[in-house]
Amino acid sequence: MTGRIVLIIGLLFPAWSVAQEVQTLNMEKCLEIAFEHNADIIAAGLDEERSEVDLRTSLGRFLPSFDSRFSVSMQDKDRVSLSKIRGLVNTNKSYSFDLSASYSLFNGCGDRASYRASQRVRKARKLTRERTKEEIALLVIQRYLACLRADQFVRIGRDALERSKAQLEKMEVMLQVGTVPKADVMKQKVQFGNDRLSLIQSGIESVRARTALFAVLGIEAIPEAIRLEEVVIEPTEEKITFEEALHTARTHRKDLASLSYLSEAAAEQRTAARSGLYPSLSASASYSFWDVAFPRSFRDVDKIDGLSYGLTLRIPIFDRWQTRSAIDRAGIGLRQSREQQKSARLGIALEIRNALNEIVAARENIVVAQENLEATKEDLRLAEENYRLGAGILLDRIIASVQLAQAEANTVDALYNYMLVKVRLKKATGVLMEGEHLME
Repeated sequence: MTGRIVLIIGLLFPAWSVAQEVQTLNMEKCLEIAFEHNADIIAAGLDEERSEVDLRTSLGRFLPSFDSRFSVSMQDKDRVSLSKIRGLVNTNKSYSFDLSASYSLFNGCGDRASYRASQRVRKARKLTRERTKEEIALLVIQRYLACLRADQFVRIGRDALERSKAQLEKMEVMLQVGTVPKADVMKQKVQFGNDRLSLIQSGIESVRARTALFAVLGIEAIPEAIRLEEVVIEPTEEKITFEEALHTARTHRKDLASLSYLSEAAAEQRTAARSGLYPSLSASASYSFWDVAFPRSFRDVDKIDGLSYGLTLRIPIFDRWQTRSAIDRAGIGLRQSREQQKSARLGIALEIRNALNEIVAARENIVVAQENLEATKEDLRLAEENYRLGAGILLDRIIASVQLAQAEANTVDALYNYMLVKVRLKKATGVLMEGEHLME
């Protein structure tokens, strides 16, 4: 029976039961992988590239445009036609060439406003990409800690199983010499089975946590072939106040700065829309020639070419309310962006306040969990001693063992939850990616 149990555990946890090549990852390496492969970061990078293309398009509106056209036309029959180059010729062809240029001198400052709007959108997209990296970094850290937490639960489960197994073997020997009743042995077997099930479930959760981590990293890997480095968790006293944290967030939060740029871009877009109310002035020039005979020298070209140029003034009178509608839409977009800024500021304040409160609670939970862990260790020692001396019952020892495993799990929960809320506070203040060590 025991051999079959070991086989089942070996199948569930091959990384511990079979010698194989294991790759070690730390927090920094996981973040590097995520920044390179995560789909959300890649999408944010593409948005940034698209904004650079839009900026180049806006800049191009300040340059003149050139067009050229060369054509050869043919008819079904030859005809006698008058050529400026050779006089009367019998041909079915004609040749033409056009080169034109145009330049906008004034269009109500719409091009300038569009360019400034594109500049601000590009800055906003860059900040959005950086903020996306922060959000993915938080998710990576959260899932990394979840993996370490799951590994600790596996260790706790293994320790509990080893205690149950050692106690069961001892009681089976005592049963043979008649010092314990068979009912106690059966109760211990039940507890041994429960510990086995808990360990199996912990192993499944460990694999599941690693799979979730690999998903956010954007890679495929075998969970059992990856070992994660432990992180040192040292509870410290947070000296930052709410006002200081809020000031830091307003200075460093990239999403808040991005919204500010988008609001400025919306104002510029409204200015660009208003340009449709003003007259526009453009200059143009054109060089062309046409003849039924193909020119063979520059002297021939000089006989048939021509140059024209002029100015075009466009005065809007009635465009079916298209410009007015565009101005109204731009105004609505501006108001929406300003409301988003207000909402973001309120959300940041709430996020920071909650994070500070959670840190205080998490630090207190660590103290209580560690004190409770020491108490459960002593309780188990006393229960085992009393049962050995005949002054206690087996149920007390089983309860004490279960409470010890739960106390160890609570301590692990408290430590990793404390680290997670500290990281959340750094993310809330916008300084998660600053500094060499994210976990400090």
